[in-house]
Amino acid sequence: MMAIFPRMKRIVATLLLILTTSAGTHAQGLQTLAGSTLVGSANGALLGIGTMALTNSTDLAAIRVGIGSGTLYGLGIGAYDITARQVGSGYRVEGMFNSANYSAMIVLLDTFYGGLTGSIVGTALQLMADKPLIEGIQYGSGVGLWGGFVFGLADVFLFSDPIPSFGAMSVPAQPNQRVSVRVMQPTLVSTPSLQNGNATLRWEPALDVARVTIRF
Repeated sequence: MMAIFPRMKRIVATLLLILTTSAGTHAQGLQTLAGSTLVGSANGALLGIGTMALTNSTDLAAIRVGIGSGTLYGLGIGAYDITARQVGSGYRVEGMFNSANYSAMIVLLDTFYGGLTGSIVGTALQLMADKPLIEGIQYGSGVGLWGGFVFGLADVFLFSDPIPSFGAMSVPAQPNQRVSVRVMQPTLVSTPSLQNGNATLRWEPALDVARVTIRF
């Protein structure tokens, strides 16, 4: 009879370990999904601005449609990260020029860099043609944003690989100290509440502008 108790303890400990691991993986999956959705809507807003620049329009409907489409796109690419790439469970995405916690972030960075490059090229062309610079910035950034977005999709689905995650940037300060700096990282914030005897837990997407962690 006494020999049964150690065996039961091992079974209970194993079950607790499985439940804890499953809960952690589920939370990481939710964070990846929420972060990708947030980044996707930002990417959609940039493409809406690019569309306005190319069509020489001041109608904000392009941004509205871009945010809506980008939200759905971010949700889809977040699900792809979780199911196909295991991003969010110890892995990051390594693109051609950037690495990030989400595939959507790689595309967003490529889109932004594309818009910046396009505006510089457009300005240079206008200078050589002795024409108004504002038009070069406008149309160059519009073409660059869309070109960067297309390149970003190719970067994610053709060239990128998942890599082990060690934080956005780690700078060793001393042998027994490490400073971790994270910049512009989407995250998921949980808020517990108790009302009328009912306990609830609400999850909301957020964006960490900067986070510094010192480990001793």
